[in-house]
Amino acid sequence: MEITVDTSKLHLPKGNEINIATQRALNHTFKKAVTAGNRAVTRKWNIKLKELKSYIHLKKATRNRLEAEIKVKSRSISLAHFGARQIKKGVSYKLRKDMGRKTLRHAFIATTKNGYVGVFTRKTKKRLPLNTFKSITPSSMYAKESIDAINEVMNRDFADRFRHELSRIER
Repeated sequence: MEITVDTSKLHLPKGNEINIATQRALNHTFKKAVTAGNRAVTRKWNIKLKELKSYIHLKKATRNRLEAEIKVKSRSISLAHFGARQIKKGVSYKLRKDMGRKTLRHAFIATTKNGYVGVFTRKTKKRLPLNTFKSITPSSMYAKESIDAINEVMNRDFADRFRHELSRIER
Protein backbone atom coordinates (compact mmCIF):
# COMPACT_ATOMS: atom_id res chain seq x y z
CA MET A 1 0.00 0.00 0.00
CA GLU A 2 1.36 3.44 -0.94
CA ILE A 3 0.35 6.74 0.68
CA THR A 4 1.18 10.05 -0.98
CA VAL A 5 0.81 13.48 0.58
CA ASP A 6 0.50 16.58 -1.57
CA THR A 7 2.65 19.23 0.18
CA SER A 8 2.34 21.84 -2.55
CA LYS A 9 -0.52 23.54 -0.73
CA LEU A 10 1.27 23.54 2.65
CA HIS A 11 3.51 26.47 3.45
CA LEU A 12 6.53 24.90 5.08
CA PRO A 13 9.55 27.09 5.63
CA LYS A 14 12.39 26.38 3.26
CA GLY A 15 15.90 25.67 4.52
CA ASN A 16 17.05 29.23 3.91
CA GLU A 17 14.08 30.65 5.84
CA ILE A 18 14.92 28.45 8.83
CA ASN A 19 18.53 29.63 8.68
CA ILE A 20 17.40 33.27 8.58
CA ALA A 21 15.06 32.76 11.56
CA THR A 22 17.76 30.90 13.49
CA GLN A 23 20.33 33.61 12.80
CA ARG A 24 18.00 36.42 13.86
CA ALA A 25 16.82 34.59 16.99
CA LEU A 26 20.35 33.63 17.95
CA ASN A 27 21.73 37.16 17.57
CA HIS A 28 18.82 38.73 19.44
CA THR A 29 19.01 36.25 22.32
CA PHE A 30 22.80 36.40 22.39
CA LYS A 31 22.72 40.18 22.80
CA LYS A 32 20.35 39.82 25.77
CA ALA A 33 22.54 37.09 27.25
CA VAL A 34 25.72 39.18 26.99
CA THR A 35 23.91 42.05 28.72
CA ALA A 36 22.97 39.68 31.55
CA GLY A 37 26.58 38.50 31.78
CA ASN A 38 27.91 42.07 31.88
CA ARG A 39 25.43 42.94 34.62
CA ALA A 40 26.56 39.94 36.65
CA VAL A 41 30.18 41.10 36.40
CA THR A 42 29.49 44.76 37.22
CA ARG A 43 27.23 43.72 40.11
CA LYS A 44 30.18 41.97 41.78
CA TRP A 45 33.26 43.87 40.55
CA ASN A 46 33.86 47.62 40.95
CA ILE A 47 34.45 48.34 37.24
CA LYS A 48 32.59 50.57 34.82
CA LEU A 49 30.67 48.86 32.04
CA LYS A 50 32.43 50.92 29.37
CA GLU A 51 35.83 49.68 30.56
CA LEU A 52 34.61 46.07 30.74
CA LYS A 53 33.21 46.24 27.19
CA SER A 54 36.60 47.32 25.85
CA TYR A 55 37.91 43.84 26.77
CA ILE A 56 35.01 41.95 25.11
CA HIS A 57 34.62 41.03 21.44
CA LEU A 58 31.32 39.65 20.12
CA LYS A 59 30.99 37.62 16.94
CA LYS A 60 27.42 37.42 15.66
CA ALA A 61 25.84 34.50 13.84
CA THR A 62 25.44 34.56 10.07
CA ARG A 63 23.12 32.52 7.84
CA ASN A 64 25.95 30.17 6.98
CA ARG A 65 27.59 30.08 10.42
CA LEU A 66 24.83 29.62 12.98
CA GLU A 67 26.83 30.24 16.11
CA ALA A 68 27.52 33.32 18.19
CA GLU A 69 30.72 33.81 20.12
CA ILE A 70 31.96 35.97 22.97
CA LYS A 71 35.70 36.46 23.44
CA VAL A 72 36.92 38.02 26.67
CA LYS A 73 40.54 39.16 26.72
CA SER A 74 42.82 37.73 29.36
CA ARG A 75 44.99 40.85 29.68
CA SER A 76 45.12 42.30 33.21
CA ILE A 77 43.20 45.49 33.92
CA SER A 78 45.00 48.46 35.47
CA LEU A 79 44.19 49.05 39.11
CA ALA A 80 43.28 52.64 38.15
CA HIS A 81 39.97 51.38 36.70
CA PHE A 82 38.77 50.09 40.07
CA GLY A 83 37.88 53.37 41.72
CA ALA A 84 41.49 54.31 42.45
CA ARG A 85 41.98 57.62 44.27
CA GLN A 86 45.11 59.47 45.21
CA ILE A 87 45.28 60.00 48.98
CA LYS A 88 48.04 61.28 51.29
CA LYS A 89 49.29 57.78 52.10
CA GLY A 90 49.28 56.56 48.49
CA VAL A 91 46.45 55.17 46.35
CA SER A 92 43.14 53.83 47.60
CA TYR A 93 41.18 51.35 45.44
CA LYS A 94 38.25 48.94 45.68
CA LEU A 95 38.26 45.77 43.57
CA ARG A 96 34.96 44.16 44.59
CA LYS A 97 31.77 45.87 45.63
CA ASP A 98 31.27 43.52 48.58
CA MET A 99 34.72 44.29 50.04
CA GLY A 100 36.24 47.42 51.54
CA ARG A 101 38.80 49.79 50.07
CA LYS A 102 42.50 48.88 50.17
CA THR A 103 45.49 51.23 50.20
CA LEU A 104 48.80 50.96 48.37
CA ARG A 105 51.29 53.00 50.37
CA HIS A 106 53.69 55.30 48.47
CA ALA A 107 51.82 54.71 45.18
CA PHE A 108 50.59 57.33 42.72
CA ILE A 109 48.25 57.54 39.73
CA ALA A 110 49.76 58.76 36.47
CA THR A 111 49.07 58.84 32.75
CA THR A 112 51.91 57.77 30.46
CA LYS A 113 52.75 59.42 27.15
CA ASN A 114 50.78 56.80 25.22
CA GLY A 115 47.62 57.45 27.28
CA TYR A 116 47.82 54.50 29.71
CA VAL A 117 46.40 55.41 33.12
CA GLY A 118 47.97 53.35 35.86
CA VAL A 119 48.93 53.02 39.49
CA PHE A 120 52.70 53.10 39.99
CA THR A 121 55.41 52.98 42.65
CA ARG A 122 59.08 53.70 42.26
CA LYS A 123 61.52 50.77 42.32
CA THR A 124 64.37 52.98 43.55
CA LYS A 125 64.75 56.54 44.79
CA LYS A 126 65.39 57.61 41.20
CA ARG A 127 62.62 58.79 38.87
CA LEU A 128 62.64 55.59 36.83
CA PRO A 129 62.07 52.57 36.75
CA LEU A 130 58.47 52.18 37.95
CA ASN A 131 56.38 49.26 39.17
CA THR A 132 52.89 49.16 37.68
CA PHE A 133 49.96 47.58 39.50
CA LYS A 134 47.43 45.51 37.64
CA SER A 135 44.50 43.50 38.88
CA ILE A 136 42.37 40.59 37.78
CA THR A 137 41.75 39.69 34.12
CA PRO A 138 38.30 40.21 32.56
CA SER A 139 38.13 36.51 31.66
CA SER A 140 38.48 35.67 35.36
CA MET A 141 35.75 38.16 36.23
CA TYR A 142 33.50 36.46 33.71
CA ALA A 143 33.85 33.18 35.59
CA LYS A 144 30.94 31.26 37.06
CA GLU A 145 28.21 33.85 37.78
CA SER A 146 28.21 35.54 34.39
CA ILE A 147 28.51 32.26 32.44
CA ASP A 148 25.50 30.96 34.38
CA ALA A 149 23.57 34.17 33.62
CA ILE A 150 24.39 33.90 29.90
CA ASN A 151 23.35 30.23 29.74
CA GLU A 152 20.14 30.94 31.64
CA VAL A 153 19.02 33.69 29.23
CA MET A 154 19.96 31.64 26.14
CA ASN A 155 18.07 28.57 27.38
CA ARG A 156 15.06 30.58 28.54
CA ASP A 157 14.56 32.92 25.57
CA PHE A 158 15.88 31.26 22.41
CA ALA A 159 12.92 28.96 21.63
CA ASP A 160 10.34 31.75 21.98
CA ARG A 161 12.42 34.13 19.90
CA PHE A 162 12.92 31.48 17.20
CA ARG A 163 9.15 30.94 16.94
CA HIS A 164 8.64 34.71 16.73
CA GLU A 165 11.23 35.13 13.94
CA LEU A 166 9.78 32.16 12.04
CA SER A 167 6.28 33.66 12.23
CA ARG A 168 7.67 36.99 10.91
CA ILE A 169 9.20 35.25 7.90
CA GLU A 170 6.06 33.23 7.15
CA ARG A 171 3.87 36.35 6.81
